[in-house]
Amino acid sequence: MRKPIRSALLGAIGIAASLLAGCSGNADVRDMMPAQAVASHRTGQPVQAAVINGTARDGVLPNIENEDFRDALERSLVRSGKFSEVGGGGFRVEAFITSIHPERVGDKLRVTLETRYALRRRTLVVWRKSIRSSCEVPIYEVHSDQVRVRDATKGAARENIAMLVRLLDKQRF
Repeated sequence: MRKPIRSALLGAIGIAASLLAGCSGNADVRDMMPAQAVASHRTGQPVQAAVINGTARDGVLPNIENEDFRDALERSLVRSGKFSEVGGGGFRVEAFITSIHPERVGDKLRVTLETRYALRRRTLVVWRKSIRSSCEVPIYEVHSDQVRVRDATKGAARENIAMLVRLLDKQRF
C-alpha cells in the first residue's frame, strides 16, 4: 500500500477508534451554549427539551451526553429570551441527533452534527426543522484525538443550538 493512502487510512481508523472509545470526560454544558443567541420575539412560555440520540444504534458514540446537550439546549433557549423558563406547561423541543461525522480537512478536524428538531405545544407539532452544523479544531495542537473530537463536537453542538435559536426567533407562536 502506498504511504499517503496508508497514512490516510490510519488517520481515519484513529478517529473512528476515538469515537468508539468515548472521550475523556463529558462535554461541559457551558461549552455547548452559544454566547450571543438572543431572540427578539418572546413566547412568555416555559420550555422543556428531550434529546434522542439516533447515532447510538448505528454503532457511533457521540462525545456528548444526551443530558448535557438537553441542558445546554434548555438553558440556551431560556437565556435567549424566547422562552421564560425551563419547565412544563408550555413548549417541548424534541431533538433527534441523526448524525455526528468527524473528518480530517487539511490540518483540521471537522465534526459535523445534524439534529432534527420538533417543537410541540401540548401534543401538536407547531414547527419542524433539521439543522446541520460543524466545527473545526486544529490537529497540530498537543491534545489527543479524543480531546480534539470532543472539542469539535461541543463546537458543532453550540453552533447547532445557535442556529435553532435564530430559526425559532423568526417564528411567531
